[in-house]
Amino acid sequence: MTAAKTRFPLSSDQLELLHAFEQTGSLKELSAHLGKDQSVVSRQLQRLGEEWPVIQKVRGKWSLTPLGVKINQMTRLFVDEYAECLGSELRSQIQVETSALLVINAQKALLAATANRSNPSAELNIELLLGFWRRKGGRAIHVQHLSENPESDFHHASPLSQFLPNIAPRGDEVVIQKLSSSSFVKTSLEEVLRDHGLSTLVLTGFTANDCIEATARDSSERGFSTYVAGDCTAMFDFVAPDKRIHGAEKMHELILANIELRYGQVRDLSFFLRQDET
Repeated sequence: MTAAKTRFPLSSDQLELLHAFEQTGSLKELSAHLGKDQSVVSRQLQRLGEEWPVIQKVRGKWSLTPLGVKINQMTRLFVDEYAECLGSELRSQIQVETSALLVINAQKALLAATANRSNPSAELNIELLLGFWRRKGGRAIHVQHLSENPESDFHHASPLSQFLPNIAPRGDEVVIQKLSSSSFVKTSLEEVLRDHGLSTLVLTGFTANDCIEATARDSSERGFSTYVAGDCTAMFDFVAPDKRIHGAEKMHELILANIELRYGQVRDLSFFLRQDET
């Protein structure tokens, strides 16, 4: 007997689009978040709205319907349960009680960037890992990059310097503010880690070629066991000194390979979700 295939009315791409739509405030931000051209995203929204009553146009602007809000809530619940199921499968190679999950530069300014970006799923992957980490009772530390330039999107007065809402700090989770690429330079991060007996770091966030690599290097040099959740990071197109543009996806692969070679272990999301406390 042939087993019947399970089919979901909305595809995974449509669910991701609907979830990302709720996080962003404009077509420009949504396109940047997904790493796609605005015209492509606009057509995807149009098709989604025609196929399912989850979004609608009100005075020329797309908005979620009550059904769309409910589906997003259900999606988040599914993601949480999925993480918990995976996380209970294998014995831990990382002791959560002596480890810290660092979420670096998960700020709204990223959505304002217009350059091509790698790994459009990074934010969703971070949300998944952060939810799993919290359920395990692990310590999450959020690193906020700030600029002293009043014109910068990362200036403290800019609303774009704030954390992305779905991966923002909760409760008593520590927030570290930095002015440099490395999360260790002129911050209290090392002191916080030592005070809490944390010897292992798991790095996530933005961007792989700048703040992630710099933090991985300084973490390794300070004697911390260092991991990078590769698919929980992203970067933008890289402009070489000769002005040639190197694609974000390829450069991302090379940066992660260099981190693996020099500073720590690069693993994907599934590796961390398989961890369980022993």
